Amino acid sequence: MTVLILSRDLDPSADRLVEALRERDVPVFRTDLAAFPQALTLDARLGPEGWEGVLATPHREVRLSDIRSVWYRHPSHFELPEGMSGPERRHATARLASGWEGC
Repeated sequence: MTVLILSRDLDPSADRLVEALRERDVPVFRTDLAAFPQALTLDARLGPEGWEGVLATPHREVRLSDIRSVWYRHPSHFELPEGMSGPERRHATARLASGWEGC
């Protein structure tokens, strides 16, 4: 079972946690929410057995059913595509926060 770490790319505390988990042969998937939705994708659905789907970057992916815990440590803000208007950015940010943080 995989530990999902959501933190900034430059976070020494998260780096140490990743090292400690790897020393214990615990699979880790670390990413920053700033990559979403540009380079981080989430395909999720709630099925009869719980959450199903995939969290993926261009180089790695993890099945949601394989995640056993999440460490949420100050990830960066979402980086939205250029060219969005102010109202579009506010709406997209609110929807993203709702989906990821349950707000």
